[in-house]
Amino acid sequence: MPVNLLDALTGSFVVVNLGSGGDADYDLPSSFLKTITLIEIDAGGNKSATSQRYYRKHLINSVVAGDKSPGEFKIRNYGACSGLREPHQEIIEQYGLQKFYETKSSQHVIPTTLPDILDPLGIDTVDLLKTDLEGLDFEVIKSCDHLLSNVLAIKCELRFQPFYQGEPHFHEVTQYLHERDFELIGLTPEYWKPLTENRKTHRDGRVVFADVFFLKRTEIIRGLPGDKKKISAAKQIIAASMSGHKSQAEWLLDQYRDLLAPEWITELKPIVMSKIERGIPRAIRSVFSWPAVKIKSLARSRNPKNSGSVFDFSHVASAD
Repeated sequence: MPVNLLDALTGSFVVVNLGSGGDADYDLPSSFLKTITLIEIDAGGNKSATSQRYYRKHLINSVVAGDKSPGEFKIRNYGACSGLREPHQEIIEQYGLQKFYETKSSQHVIPTTLPDILDPLGIDTVDLLKTDLEGLDFEVIKSCDHLLSNVLAIKCELRFQPFYQGEPHFHEVTQYLHERDFELIGLTPEYWKPLTENRKTHRDGRVVFADVFFLKRTEIIRGLPGDKKKISAAKQIIAASMSGHKSQAEWLLDQYRDLLAPEWITELKPIVMSKIERGIPRAIRSVFSWPAVKIKSLARSRNPKNSGSVFDFSHVASAD
């Protein structure tokens, strides 16, 4: 194995992003981005904004599902709602989302599967798997069950109130992944307000779905053979950092310290630090930390989706 961490990662670090529309580059230095083989898939027409600063980048416009059963892929009025699965009409009406789900066009498709995408590319392992597939996340995750033993991190969208026909509940997916040695690390919920006379005056809502982040358990990483254990530990630290879980990434760096060469630890340390820590001397960090937290909280309480949008996002609650 190469002594240099970046050499060890280059060509072996695979990130698959299913439903990548609108995504930007990951929060990593260019030197790390250049080690990643990135596979982006989005059939909804909402292009990602990622750059070309990757070791390899594969853009795939195919519709992805758990199997190749033919179906109708619907481009909906609000592009992020496009997909194969039909939503429950009663839930659309519960939140007043009829305008979002109006069909603009429909295409008969035979979906492809993730394994069928990876095979021609000569890729047989995935390190970070991201899914945002409007009700198909679990179906696709199950379709690559044979790959999960090597997956180090999973980021997906799961629903407490299943919105699409055939979609499982949140707990069913977490149980499935728990049985395959994944731990739930992060959960960013979204609360929706039912369509009522006074909806716009309410701040609370029902928790409907969450962006969820899972990591393979550390003891599983430690049980891997030889060099695979070392590179998997480094990759998992990077996967946590680039997914916005820097505190967990720093904890992992401490946990795996005995596995990693000192040179690797030196290279990994900067990516587990927050942007404030990277850019401001330690002595004055605390002066800025409280305002930064308050500003972030205030930003979450305002709905950025309202800006310049023709859609009314009054169904989204602040979650305070």
